[in-house]
Amino acid sequence: MPLSTIYILSLLFGLMGTIAALVLLVPESKRAALRHPFAVFLHNLFNFKSLWIEKILRFFYIFSTVTSVVMGFFMLFWVEYDEWLGYYGLLGLIVMPVLIRLLYEGIMMFVLLVKNTIEINKKLDGHKKHAPATPATPATPATPATPATPVTPATPVTPAEPTKNPKARFCRFCGNALDEDGKCTGCGAKQY
Repeated sequence: MPLSTIYILSLLFGLMGTIAALVLLVPESKRAALRHPFAVFLHNLFNFKSLWIEKILRFFYIFSTVTSVVMGFFMLFWVEYDEWLGYYGLLGLIVMPVLIRLLYEGIMMFVLLVKNTIEINKKLDGHKKHAPATPATPATPATPATPATPVTPATPVTPAEPTKNPKARFCRFCGNALDEDGKCTGCGAKQY
């Protein structure tokens, strides 16, 4: 069979499989009808229910850290042309694990940010589904008219006694009230 035929058949079967998966596996409405564990696995896989990148990054972090420590240990005994080059081993034992950790922490912060955002969205969606519908407000009954009460004149307001410094009533540093001498009751600063 020629290679071009294999490419064309692969594209056709791939397209048919994609359409079948989009119709039968991917929609959330189809999840309840899935009985076989492999079908549930495919549903979770195609809907990105779990992030594989976290597990893959964890594997590569552990692998690269252990490799750098082992390589650093062996490089401690490195002698070339009667010269000890073990300081490269010290770099591999001490500095490389720290640099690897910082690199993977930077990558994992992004992954955890995405993961937490997904969890928050799930909680918000669940909260919206379980939230009770707001009941319609009942019509308020008409209140009987009360007889008009006579209006009493307002009592006149007497002005406050002026302080020594009428401009400053509050401290310009902390905002507390000032006493009669213009001194702050909070921080004790004298206002001029």
